[in-house]
Amino acid sequence: MHIEKRNAGNKAKYYLIHNYREGAKVKKVSRYLGSDLTKEKLEKIRPIAERQILQRVKVIRKINDPLLEALSEEEITQIKNLEQKKSFVIFHLSEEQWKRFSVHLQHKRHRGIRTQ
Repeated sequence: MHIEKRNAGNKAKYYLIHNYREGAKVKKVSRYLGSDLTKEKLEKIRPIAERQILQRVKVIRKINDPLLEALSEEEITQIKNLEQKKSFVIFHLSEEQWKRFSVHLQHKRHRGIRTQ
């Protein structure tokens, strides 16, 4: 992680930047630290911001790959209740089917085709 200083008018704005790899792509996450900060103030708030960025990256990775996280008991109960109400029908994809679906969806998004 590194601190980036951006000049905006007569103010200096500081951001903590973290780059991480996701597959073949490099992703960038930033956290605004404040403006016109002293070196002491930057050193004081940096560890807090680092923890927040790492937590955000962890959440992003979970969202991007739902196969990494199992449903909680509460979530399973909620789904079963919805199934009993016949609100919807659940079918499950195999890991291979999920990968093919994900690739297909990414290609559609890349070409600008609306998925919704």
